[in-house]
Amino acid sequence: MEYKVIEIVDNTRILINYGRNDGASVDQPVRVYSKGREVRDPETNKSLGNWNIIKDELTITEVFNKFSVCMKKIKVTTSILYPLENAFTSTHTRNEELNVDATQITNNVNPSSSPIQVGDLIEILKKV
Repeated sequence: MEYKVIEIVDNTRILINYGRNDGASVDQPVRVYSKGREVRDPETNKSLGNWNIIKDELTITEVFNKFSVCMKKIKVTTSILYPLENAFTSTHTRNEELNVDATQITNNVNPSSSPIQVGDLIEILKKV
């Protein structure tokens, strides 16, 4: 079954057509994406699938028989520096350049991510 965004409730919640009858559970992660460009093997010209455009990763917060409510949950780490102050810390990643043959770079990338829309596809992720 292909799951999709079926409604945008507000700027913090969406509904998806994946519910209890499909195996949905609270705190289950999902990925919202749209179909990206097709990738082909350069030797055989066979399709290897699509390089999908990931829009966001959300968490199911409410489950109904045929649909679920999803929200974005972020983790905030709090550490106490002084008795009366809290400091928020977060972890960031950066891309490091690869040692590649520059003459083979295609710059054939997906368009930048657009906002979540009704009809976007949903990938069900495993709970961590």
